[in-house]
Amino acid sequence: MHRSGTSAVTRSLPLFGCNLGNDLLPAFPDNPKGLFEDNSVLDINNKLLDQLEITWDSLGMAWDHIENSDAISRIRSDAIRMLSRNLETFAGLWGFKDPRTCRLLPFWLDVFDAVQCDVSFIVSLRNPASVAASLKTRNNIPAEKSYYLWLQHVIPAVTFTTGFKRIVVDYDNLIEHPHDQLSRLSSFLNLQTVPRQDPKTVEYVDRFLDPSLRNTCFDAEYLRRDVRSPAAVATLYNLLRKTADDKISLDGTDISNFATDQYNNLRSLAPLFDYVCAVERSQREYESTIENRNETIDKLIELVNKAKSEAVRAERLNKTYEQFISKISSLSEACSRKS
Repeated sequence: MHRSGTSAVTRSLPLFGCNLGNDLLPAFPDNPKGLFEDNSVLDINNKLLDQLEITWDSLGMAWDHIENSDAISRIRSDAIRMLSRNLETFAGLWGFKDPRTCRLLPFWLDVFDAVQCDVSFIVSLRNPASVAASLKTRNNIPAEKSYYLWLQHVIPAVTFTTGFKRIVVDYDNLIEHPHDQLSRLSSFLNLQTVPRQDPKTVEYVDRFLDPSLRNTCFDAEYLRRDVRSPAAVATLYNLLRKTADDKISLDGTDISNFATDQYNNLRSLAPLFDYVCAVERSQREYESTIENRNETIDKLIELVNKAKSEAVRAERLNKTYEQFISKISSLSEACSRKS
């Protein structure tokens, strides 16, 4: 899910020798240390969302609507070429992240299958209350919506990756116990991490993982008490938190059964999500109309002020002209008297 520490987790991958590519999205004010997202992957996911006529923050089960078409086939071919190229460039070891991928996993699973590469999934977990607070600050998204967005990213990340190699990394654990989490990732990826004393590790742990950038840190009890949050959010978060603490397996029946039930529950709410999306589209169109109207009004005001300025200037010129004519007349009369 967005705002779940995905950048911090992804930034650790080069410590294991996993390249992220040479065409990364630049940093933004809300992610001043970088997003570590490949521009090609982002472009592919955005094209997919455009085909589905939704945005990154639209409610709904995007994975149910990725039907085969000429446009989708072209995007898939681009993704296969992109993935093959990166694996070849980086000696068979390359990683990427984009939260949109969670909701588009059936598409990407087809791509991975076509390339026939070994895939490992790292699920970045953060307390949904912190996610909701962050999205409220950054995008003014209501918490009620953020909690459902969290479900719509996390549930497919759990259900669609069944049978693959996968691990859950808790963002708060990474901030508080970075070396422990790096060790977990090293074992999971079966790759040797850079030694603790290495400057690269020191830079990542002591300078990149800046606790001051973690503006909120809620406990599980807060999430249970938040009336804006569906009960399923707290339950799934607590299950995944146990997985991140290595107390239960991500492949256990507790998580798989609950995730499947909530998957079906989300599907049953699809008409409601469609309605919310329709209302949001209408609101965006209304806001766009208002913005265009305001721009038109501003331009008209500018033209009126310019016309007023020109009128004042013309009036001044006219007075100057009249004064000039008056002086000429006076001089002409004086010349006539002398004659």
